[in-house]
Amino acid sequence: MDMGQMLAQSAARFEDDLAVACVSEDETRTRSFAALDQAANRVANAFLDIGVGSGDPVAVLSRNSIEFVETLFATQKIGALVTPINVRFDTEDVKHVLTDANPACLVAEPELLAELDGIEEELAERDIHLVTIGNYGDYQSYDDFTESSTVPPGITVGPDAEDGYFYTSGSTGRPKGVVHNHSDRVFVNMNMISELGLRHDDVSCNPLPLFHSGPLYTGFMPFVQFGVPSIIFRQFDAERTLDAIEKWDVTVLSGVPAQYDRISKAATDGDYDLDSLRFWWASGAPLTEELRSRCHETLCDTHSLIYGATEVGPPISTLPPEESHKRPESCGTGHMGQQVRVVEPDGEPDPKAPVEPGETGEIIVKGESVMDRYLNLPEKTDSVFVDEWYFTSDLGQRDEDGYLYVEGRKDNMIISGGENIYPSEIENVLLGHPAVDDVAVLGVSHPKWGQTPKAFVVPEPNAQLDGADVEQFCKESHLADYKRPREVAFIQEIPRNPSGGSVLKDELKALG
Repeated sequence: MDMGQMLAQSAARFEDDLAVACVSEDETRTRSFAALDQAANRVANAFLDIGVGSGDPVAVLSRNSIEFVETLFATQKIGALVTPINVRFDTEDVKHVLTDANPACLVAEPELLAELDGIEEELAERDIHLVTIGNYGDYQSYDDFTESSTVPPGITVGPDAEDGYFYTSGSTGRPKGVVHNHSDRVFVNMNMISELGLRHDDVSCNPLPLFHSGPLYTGFMPFVQFGVPSIIFRQFDAERTLDAIEKWDVTVLSGVPAQYDRISKAATDGDYDLDSLRFWWASGAPLTEELRSRCHETLCDTHSLIYGATEVGPPISTLPPEESHKRPESCGTGHMGQQVRVVEPDGEPDPKAPVEPGETGEIIVKGESVMDRYLNLPEKTDSVFVDEWYFTSDLGQRDEDGYLYVEGRKDNMIISGGENIYPSEIENVLLGHPAVDDVAVLGVSHPKWGQTPKAFVVPEPNAQLDGADVEQFCKESHLADYKRPREVAFIQEIPRNPSGGSVLKDELKALG
């Protein structure tokens, strides 16, 4: 099965049931499964009419929208390669994607185009057909573009065909295009349906941006395949999310810790009926004990943690909701059809060098949903694979029962006096301080110890906080003395990459 067939099958099974509702400040737009399938056929045929077909990249520059979803499925129906562009990318990153992926067509929102200097000249130079979601100059609008037939395009794509390019960016360098195929995506759907224990009477609320592969292929596509309605949002708003849970009787809520911080605080301050929630799941960053407890109190007392990477489907391991009280900090034991190991983190990468339970090592993955390659980067691709094992550069450990615990990025590890220090452990402690809104920890040079931790702290608005407070809080915590930050800098915002995840270390250092 390919992803276009998947939608057609869901349309045949669930017909007029709600597939997706996109909530914005002034309206809510919806599509049933049958209507979404017909609209995707219309867009697919429109692509074929302008000569875009199998193997042709189609870029999409859009926040969450009905048009984004329709365009996504349209590409899958004709074997075109969907290429979502992060709306937070700057002009140079967008131009890099257009150069690297070389799309035949760009479907974009006018207000996002207007923010990019010289983008129209770039499109003209590359002969990229532009379709705008709304009116924009003399360019073809999405409504005019999609006046085609709703008859299925009748193209056999197949499970081995590439489905698109998803760009991932770390703390340095230009975004890298990750290449998967259709069978990867269907395989992930099956795993997520199983691991989360989805039910046909579930309703999903997903306030994350779908141009990221995690929210799309972890928190949206599996629900479409299983016939579960998805509530998405043009832009994240905590109160609007809580209103949607109440209005739509949502049973499954997704998000990243920064969103849950705001959602749980808004739930505390407001009066919302959230009794329909069955569980909530989190991914993308460490979840502190304080935040987890607050979400249990304000949302519901069952959660799931999902660990993943764009290069691996993206989900790698999921803690089933029914196990959230037994191992609340774990992200499960892995998924069917793939292997997960924790191996020696130093020296030459060796998949045959596992560490003992309880010891920290690098997490590596092998199996059905691992990417084919990085686009146009054969040397980079070769550098992350050994004997078909993908080396994630993430550090973690397993317990005696095989449950996985993620500790942070390998290149963020601090070595102080020969001791390994993981910034996430310090960050999780400091995030428990009521006056700390956000924090990042880096290693800085030290004449005696080589490196020591330095904390960059964003205080809560109007909070009174100084270095002595932070030092005392760390002393009262479980942190060993050598792990406590020797320097503290107070800043207004932690600089992160356009995905909102990885800390931009050079920019952070420049702030303090």
